[in-house]
Amino acid sequence: MSEYGKVLFIIHDLYQDDNHFPSGIGYLAAVLKRNGTEVEIYSQDVFHFTNDELADFLKKKEYDIIGLGFLAARFKETV
Repeated sequence: MSEYGKVLFIIHDLYQDDNHFPSGIGYLAAVLKRNGTEVEIYSQDVFHFTNDELADFLKKKEYDIIGLGFLAARFKETV
């Protein structure tokens, strides 16, 4: 196992149907995986999962590091 253990990246929903591959997260995930880290990506943006669904998902699993990206305009909603 890597020194980073298990990592989750959360891509918050931008409420659009025209979504693009999150290259920054993709690069980070690739480097971590190459070094033996277990990486998951939870994409609310593509699948439009609700915040309640995200909370249920997080209750069922444990991670050593969680990375979260969002637009500043959605800060209150995201937090």
